[in-house]
Amino acid sequence: DASGDESLLLGAALGVPRASWRAFFAADRSMLASAKAFASIPPYAEIRAGASGWTGLFPTRARTHALHVYSSGLCSDDAALEDARMASQLHLDQVTIRSLDPRVRARTWERNCVAIGPAACSFDPIHSVELQAMHMSLVHLLALFPIHREYDAERAEFNRLTGSGLQRLRGPLSKHLLLPRQHCLRFRGAQLRQQLLCDLRVVLAADVGGVEGVVAREPK
Repeated sequence: DASGDESLLLGAALGVPRASWRAFFAADRSMLASAKAFASIPPYAEIRAGASGWTGLFPTRARTHALHVYSSGLCSDDAALEDARMASQLHLDQVTIRSLDPRVRARTWERNCVAIGPAACSFDPIHSVELQAMHMSLVHLLALFPIHREYDAERAEFNRLTGSGLQRLRGPLSKHLLLPRQHCLRFRGAQLRQQLLCDLRVVLAADVGGVEGVVAREPK
C-alpha cells in the first residue's frame, strides 16, 4: 500500500487503525510557499527557528521553496505566514496550508498487504525521515519475504521490527524540537507540554526500554 495518507488498502479496505503521535509533536500545521531564486544559490537546505515553529528553505535554480511548520495553538495562519517571512527574509507567495497529524498504523503488514511511506506512518517533517522509514520497511520486508503460503511468523516479526524502528525514528525527532537553539521559548514550551501530558513511562518503554518509578508532571 503506497497510496499515501489515504491508505486505500491497509486503512480503508482492511481497517487497520492508526495510533496518534500528537502527544509527541506540538506542530499541527504546515505551510508550503515559494519565493524568487537566490542570486547565489546555496548548495544546501537550511532550517530557521521562528516564534511559532520552524521554517525550512530549499533553494533551486528556478525558485526558493519554503516549508513553515507551526502550532495553530500559538498563532493564526496569517501570523504564521508573517513569521515565515520574517524567518526567511523572503517575500513568500504561492502559499498552501495543510494539517499535520503524525501517526502510525497499529500494524503495517496485514493479511497480504504491506504499507510503506505515509500509508504506514507520518512524522514531523523537520528532518525528512520519511525516506529512511520507507527504506527500513523495505529492508525488513526483503529479509522476511514469504517463500511459502504460511507466513504468520514472518508477518508478526515484520510488524515487531518495523513498529520498533518507527518509534525509534520518532523519539529523536520529538526531543530535537526541545533544543534551545532550535526554537523560541513559546514553541519549545508547547512541545514540552505535549510530551509531558502523555504517559512518560510509555514513552521511555518505547524509546529506551523502560524505567520504573518515573512520574510525569505538568510544567509550571
